Amino acid sequence: MREEYIVTKHIIRCCFLVSLVVSLGCEKEQTTPPPNEDQLQPDPSCSGLYGLPNERSGLTSAECNTSCLCENEDRAFAQPTAESPLFEYRLQSPPSLLGADPYEEESAVESEDESAVESEDESLLSSDEPSSTLLACVLNIDHSRSEYSLETKRLDQAESAYITHLGPCGACSSLKDLQVYLSQTDLTDPVRACGLLDLSQGREVAQSCLSEIGFSEACAEIWYFNTKHTRERCLNICLEHFNASYVNESGDLNPCLACDEEESGPVFKRVAGRTRRNSGLVSAICRPCSTVSQIFHSYLSISD
Repeated sequence: MREEYIVTKHIIRCCFLVSLVVSLGCEKEQTTPPPNEDQLQPDPSCSGLYGLPNERSGLTSAECNTSCLCENEDRAFAQPTAESPLFEYRLQSPPSLLGADPYEEESAVESEDESAVESEDESLLSSDEPSSTLLACVLNIDHSRSEYSLETKRLDQAESAYITHLGPCGACSSLKDLQVYLSQTDLTDPVRACGLLDLSQGREVAQSCLSEIGFSEACAEIWYFNTKHTRERCLNICLEHFNASYVNESGDLNPCLACDEEESGPVFKRVAGRTRRNSGLVSAICRPCSTVSQIFHSYLSISD
């Protein structure tokens, strides 16, 4: 009887261990795999408008939201928290200030620092690849020192959990600037007010105003040049449509925002690095789903 009891006990223990291993194996199989490159990049097949509309948007949440209908897989963008401890971390080697206006033809993106960055970014790609969507700005986090650095990597070599936006790192790639975009979904009026200060009190006051919104020094600088250039190129159009809704029923930008997008957008995107769309962030200015990157910002919830 004692031998039978021991054998039975041994069989029960073995069955328990086998079931435990199988259970753990199943859990491991059910772990969600990291997103691939295609899941991160804008999907041209997506339809709808992406954003978080307010009274100025011109659309309702039924017409503009964070859900996008796509051919292969629908996208429901989850916005990251603006309360992560990482926002208190110090950025190592922050980007240099431009000094000169990048919108002026004679000095546009010709400073030594910027040329060096562009050369470094281009060297990451082979000659037959497009330059912007195949690069990503990645965080290297040192939790022990409460610091982080930014690095431009090929998208296929970047760990998706630490990608902060698609495209090369730039003046607005810091976590400080990310927090501004997360906490303020509509920057139109605050930025416009700072831009108007340039007319009465000059660049220093206007740029200081942009810094008070929360932008880093380098990001505030390119925002200043952006507002200056838009004022020079789009003033009459913007005065005429000063109180217009941001978009119409079809999702087209009002003439003032469209002018800013066309005249000032390309240089701003190239210098700033981060935009709402390449970071997957909502705005009160609704944008076509097909132009928005799906960035998960998983690093904000990783403690070590």
